Amino acid sequence: MFAAYLKKHGFVGIERVRTRARPVGEVWVDGVPLLSKPLRYPNLASDCEDPDLAEYACLVNWVAAVPREQAKWRSTPKLYTTPLIRASLDGQPETVQFLEQEFGVSIKSLIV
Repeated sequence: MFAAYLKKHGFVGIERVRTRARPVGEVWVDGVPLLSKPLRYPNLASDCEDPDLAEYACLVNWVAAVPREQAKWRSTPKLYTTPLIRASLDGQPETVQFLEQEFGVSIKSLIV
């Protein structure tokens, strides 16, 4: 399970991981290589031949999502954010409760 957060906007979605992360050159979406699709990040293929330098991606199912203009946020020191790409919400009950309320999901039920 992931909670997608856009810096300076807020949380924009909750998703469930479908596949393990793989180098982007090995990722296919609906039978088509990811790198052959129109991408917003043009340098995604840089270093894709080197597993130590390549970008990695996993496929997800969006459980709930909103556009960035409707991002969910409340200014309070109890909501957790981080500049890290990946961070755990373990020990962040206020943030989990906020996400559940705002997106109408049960985080616990998504973690299997």
